[in-house]
Amino acid sequence: TIGVVGTRDSSEYGRIVTERMCRVLARSGVVTIGGLASGIDTVGAWATIDEGGIAVGVIAGGLDTVYPRENAELYKAVAEKGCIMTEYPPLTPPLRTNFPVRNRIIAGLSRGVLVTEAPEKSGALITANHALEYNRDVFAVPRRITDTEYLGTNVLIQQGAKLVNSTDDILEEYPYAVKIKQKRTNTEKPSRVVKNEKKKENNTAKENNTVNKQTTENKVINEKYSSLKEKDKSIIDLLRIRDMQIDEISRELGISVGELNTRLIMLECSGLIKRLPASAYQLNV
Repeated sequence: TIGVVGTRDSSEYGRIVTERMCRVLARSGVVTIGGLASGIDTVGAWATIDEGGIAVGVIAGGLDTVYPRENAELYKAVAEKGCIMTEYPPLTPPLRTNFPVRNRIIAGLSRGVLVTEAPEKSGALITANHALEYNRDVFAVPRRITDTEYLGTNVLIQQGAKLVNSTDDILEEYPYAVKIKQKRTNTEKPSRVVKNEKKKENNTAKENNTVNKQTTENKVINEKYSSLKEKDKSIIDLLRIRDMQIDEISRELGISVGELNTRLIMLECSGLIKRLPASAYQLNV
């Protein structure tokens, strides 16, 4: 079990890193644990489930309370594919004071805790501190020192957390626990380039490679599109017309901004769209 925690106000970098790492963790038989909050928690849980893994959510209210509301679909998915747990009785609202308290449970259930993105003062760091108290491993993704609002992971590394460059840095700590080892494809060494090859032939090859690359990328995008849910397809169809801000997409499709934000995060992580300044989105083709 690996706890995956981070900030609610996540950046594109934080979401992409979390999504990629959780997918590899899930393929390796790791159970991920989080708080099902918006931001990093949401991305980590969805990535785990999408990869066929098991996600556990520890919430800060009663089991009958979904928070945030736009995560209703995620709650259902986690309940079906994993587990949702809480120490609070039904009808308990998700009070602000409950969140730091529940973080100790995330740390306690985890063999190690991965912090992918966090400010210097955040609930994610509280979880990491609990993990240290419980003699759990703590992993942190480094951040550029110019990203002043996300330096919490750098602080953890200063305090002794293991710096993580890839998911392999986590998995190597638990070789006895990994159920599915990542397969490495053996590839033949590329043939040497003939020294006397004509320049014209080189240029032709480059042009063909560019066309083939574009064709491959379009094929990948079409395959991803075909596997999307209908609401997600509607978002992609809108962005095929032009770039749009989140409130425009919300009005066009009749989807709440809260639910739409979650869907946009997952589409961004999948590489189908990218975020622009002023909360606008663009098709990534």
